[in-house]
Amino acid sequence: YTLHDGAFSAWVVDTLRERNHADRVGIILSRSYGHMALAQAIGAFIALPLYLSGYVFYAFSLGFTSCILCAVFCSIMMRENKDIAFHEGPLVWKHSLDRMKSLTIEGLKISFKVPAVGYLVLMYVAFMFLTHVVSYLWPVAMKANFGVGRMSSYWYAIVGLSLFLNFLGAKAMELIAHKSPSNVALWIWFMLISLVMSSPVAYLGIKTMEGDVSLVLLVLSVVLCRFGYGFLRPCYDMLVNKYISAEHSKRRATILSLGGTLSSLVVVLLMIPSSGTTGENTTFGWLIPSGLLIVLTLVLGFLMRRYQRRIGELPS
Repeated sequence: YTLHDGAFSAWVVDTLRERNHADRVGIILSRSYGHMALAQAIGAFIALPLYLSGYVFYAFSLGFTSCILCAVFCSIMMRENKDIAFHEGPLVWKHSLDRMKSLTIEGLKISFKVPAVGYLVLMYVAFMFLTHVVSYLWPVAMKANFGVGRMSSYWYAIVGLSLFLNFLGAKAMELIAHKSPSNVALWIWFMLISLVMSSPVAYLGIKTMEGDVSLVLLVLSVVLCRFGYGFLRPCYDMLVNKYISAEHSKRRATILSLGGTLSSLVVVLLMIPSSGTTGENTTFGWLIPSGLLIVLTLVLGFLMRRYQRRIGELPS
């Protein structure tokens, strides 16, 4: 996943642009995340009865086989483009490593030179961190605070609604992409959905401090977070690619991978403080990722608007 994180979006964007379908980038990326959510739902529907019947081995074998078949299909069907030329000839490790190092350094420099890209990378780190914390810890919090464990009605409700709203989030972004929105409009949507996914989690943490948290609020916080993830992933890819100029297209994969790298680092550093020492403190710990996303949304929202005004996307 780490290896193809940025390369996938970069390949899609450059391939569509070479075929004069640049206007369909947002539609295709949004649809891909929607299909991913749908595939997860199908996989869960197949794996759950296998798990309950004691045949979980078959669930893993089916997942493995499907991944191999998809990889073989992509290796046959995918084609190189002008910006991402596939390797040919003998493999010289020193030359390859030097080239990778050069591309990575240049990509990092571009991320800091173009303010819009830097702001988006920070927002990506924040909403992905919140997604990781909520996804990993909601079962712990539900069991510790309410005594409700796996395979309960609430457990099924959270898992089912999470997958469904993840799909809806991606489809909502696809519908918006069909209207060819401006960078300004996309950024407004990005900030709005960031607040939609982070505010309920922050409120949940506050109510936990007061000792007045409800299971319904927990369910709502989790599923809205998943909706935000489904919407923001394609929205982020679409916005970043709009702000990467044609001259920097060869560094696209590196720039897109930067967000994933930093979000993994933040998870390593802040996951334990966010989870708390016991399950009862987990929802209080969610104030860390949700508060981080709310603060960045407000601060970077102002900075991005100022940048858009400076480059003429907004009237002065």
